[in-house]
Amino acid sequence: LRLRVMGFSDRERGKGPIYGFCVVFGALFAVVVAIAAKHFHTSMVPVDPIIWTPLPLPTFEGPTAPNNKLAATKKLYVGELPGPEAFAIDKQGRLYTGLADGRVVRSMSRFDPDGTVPFETLVSMGSHPHTVCTNISIEPECGRPLGLAFDLQGNLLVCDSYAGLVRLNLSPSGDYLSKEVLISEVEGLPLRFANAIVVSPTGRVFFTDSSTKYHRRHWIYDAMESRALGRLIEADLETRTAKVLARGLHFANGLTLSPDGTYLLISETTRSRIMKYSLSGPTAGSLTVFVENLPGIPDNIVLSHKSGLVWVGFAIKRTRPFSVFDFLADKPWIRLAIARLLPVVKYPFLDLLGRNMG
Repeated sequence: LRLRVMGFSDRERGKGPIYGFCVVFGALFAVVVAIAAKHFHTSMVPVDPIIWTPLPLPTFEGPTAPNNKLAATKKLYVGELPGPEAFAIDKQGRLYTGLADGRVVRSMSRFDPDGTVPFETLVSMGSHPHTVCTNISIEPECGRPLGLAFDLQGNLLVCDSYAGLVRLNLSPSGDYLSKEVLISEVEGLPLRFANAIVVSPTGRVFFTDSSTKYHRRHWIYDAMESRALGRLIEADLETRTAKVLARGLHFANGLTLSPDGTYLLISETTRSRIMKYSLSGPTAGSLTVFVENLPGIPDNIVLSHKSGLVWVGFAIKRTRPFSVFDFLADKPWIRLAIARLLPVVKYPFLDLLGRNMG
């Protein structure tokens, strides 16, 4: 298996005179954050940061050398589909995705990468109409569909980051019939951040819960705390029960299944690595590092059964000479100050940071 990184240009590498300015500005900003947090916000937040030690920052070289392979890509449905997260394709070739306004939408016919096929709303996950779901402060009422996967009966399973594991029951032709929450808590703990999901060819259902402490709209708190609060979970759709396969994951995010179904790969966003969970054989139940010290902060991942490549989507690049997350790793007091400042600047800043984060 190989990792593939595409689309970083020389200009994005962070070199040049502007870098020095960014470092100085970043340091000054941290001081301002600490002062502002002390003087303008006295209420406590539940963030308890830890010190951790990142590996030396990697460089863009070899397989990750800068290239412009994504320069020829075309942006589709700009302004029409806010914050599309994960994707699923049905037997008719229609593309499904979940949006930041709480909707699950699909292409009205077989998806064409030219972007000419219109999308229709299948369902809104929350209680609010999607037209008012433009602010992260009401996201719990709007819902936030993240991971999508079809079960063996052709129904669509949705990881709603607030409701939990939800099933959208569909007719044989794909018409929407009903919505039901299958799992909202696991082993006594509520699902606070249901994220990615995969279904094996035999019908086994696996999904990630990014944090047992913070909801999606407070993901930055999880990042600032940097504790291992994520879980890998297996669900039984017939009994509507679930069990934890692995605990202690750092922001368990993207999830993909190996071609032979013997292991899962899980991206640990706040540790810039991908973990491997064995499903069978002598190592069944073990959790090991698959690849670490990635040149970016990993989000969704997909293992191509045709090429054997693991495609990794990076939310933020992470390379020499500077990464803000690595810089703050041994400075929990700054991270706590940032967390305390967030309620002061409130939701416009959080919208900017995390409206599409998942």
